[in-house]
Amino acid sequence: MSDHTTILENTHAAAHGSEGAHAHGPKNPVRLYTLILTCLLILTGVTVLVAQFDFGDWNVFAAMLIATIKASLVALFFMHLLHDKGMNAIILCAALLFLGLFLSFDFMDSSTRLLITPANSAAPAGSDYNRPKNLGVPFGGAKNIKPKKEAPPEVPK
Repeated sequence: MSDHTTILENTHAAAHGSEGAHAHGPKNPVRLYTLILTCLLILTGVTVLVAQFDFGDWNVFAAMLIATIKASLVALFFMHLLHDKGMNAIILCAALLFLGLFLSFDFMDSSTRLLITPANSAAPAGSDYNRPKNLGVPFGGAKNIKPKKEAPPEVPK
């Protein structure tokens, strides 16, 4: 019985590349986790702050950059990829690369679309050419819409 236990212990130790007793998983101090949490909270504040400004076409890229940094911190420290085997990091990087590639195709497609209204023509007077007529109508039709009360006319002083 003791030979069987010794064989299992040696096989287990050899599988992990160490001899004797070892701890499972990395031992990161609580201080490191607190620092990463603080960084994530600060980056969340930066995301909210950046959302208040209009950077034009760069809005999506700024949001994606901040989200990528936050996801990297979570993957490296909370999912322990920093201390894991290299193959897992390669798989994660390949997945992020393909995600970025697919999103870039979406951005290229939406940025090169033409407007419905040609540039040399004017929209019909009194209406928005690109807006459907029934956009504000609920599913049941116009009978479900309550009539709006008209404001009384202003009296000149």
